[in-house]
Amino acid sequence: METDYLVKRGYCNGMLEEDVPDPDVTGWGIVSSFCFSIVMNMIAIMVAYAANALPEERYKSIDSIAYRRVSQAERQRRIKAFESFMLSLSDQQLVTGMALMLATILIFSGIHDLDDSFSVYSFQIATRLGYFSCITHLCSLSVLWEYFDRHNWLRIFRTILMVAFLVMMIGCMIISDSVTFRFNRHVSVKCAREHFKLIDRERPNYVFFSDEFIIIFNLSVLTYILISGYVQRSLQLYCMPARDEQDFWQCRSLRALFGSDTEDRFKSLDKNKTLADIRSSFLWEIVWLFFYFTFGTANLLRFFDDATLNIGAIKPNFGQLVPLFLLALPLITATEAYTSK
Repeated sequence: METDYLVKRGYCNGMLEEDVPDPDVTGWGIVSSFCFSIVMNMIAIMVAYAANALPEERYKSIDSIAYRRVSQAERQRRIKAFESFMLSLSDQQLVTGMALMLATILIFSGIHDLDDSFSVYSFQIATRLGYFSCITHLCSLSVLWEYFDRHNWLRIFRTILMVAFLVMMIGCMIISDSVTFRFNRHVSVKCAREHFKLIDRERPNYVFFSDEFIIIFNLSVLTYILISGYVQRSLQLYCMPARDEQDFWQCRSLRALFGSDTEDRFKSLDKNKTLADIRSSFLWEIVWLFFYFTFGTANLLRFFDDATLNIGAIKPNFGQLVPLFLLALPLITATEAYTSK
């Protein structure tokens, strides 16, 4: 694979090896905090599922394997503590992800010439961390329906933030997965932007399959996962029937586009009662949670790994330590909620 072809052609100067990874983006403290957040999210949801810390209506017939009766007072304490924890974690991921994407876009636009010292490699890692933050927030929404039912204005405000986050995320992904950025990771964002091409048929060793088909396919998959996930979560926040039907928005889309007959044929594919019970259960949400975690991790590691860089040599600094300490905030909030009367 031809890498850094803009350097070899004399269009850009290659950055020094130690300047390519930005410590405030690619440092172990930053990456660890994002990874730990989604792990903490997964563990919290599974513990809540097993400890009856979810509202009773969230447990369907197949969820009886996890459902255990406890006193109503104890159950309410657990629900309150878990809700506070997940709300804090969800807010943290949404705000952190938006701040990361906004900063990345401002750097790309050339504010204060920061793009001259920010590498394409760091831009790609920032985008993938934002994607990780995005799917972590996506997972947390599935357990906060009841909270937003009680706080309508907060639900509207969060939806606006979600749409803004999604737009910024998709824009950064398109830039990050372009041929120019994909094959020139060790140059500055400024130079890569000046020679930006989503598909560059003039690059050395151009191959239609890898350059055009794979890039478009990857972008389509990444974008579909985000958009479909957020459409489904948003409908669940506002529409009660969408909470019981996993394919609610798909059915409504088919009806709007092709009529009710197509929707009926689509529904006929799901006649098996056991399968229908599984898909409407909270256990199914946990299965999707594992998928998002695996997909997000693989997506991050694919860009994080660079054989020519010594990532381990990055020294910890203030910017890397702060996110690690902030992870304690959701735990403190949950403890306060559980111990309060």
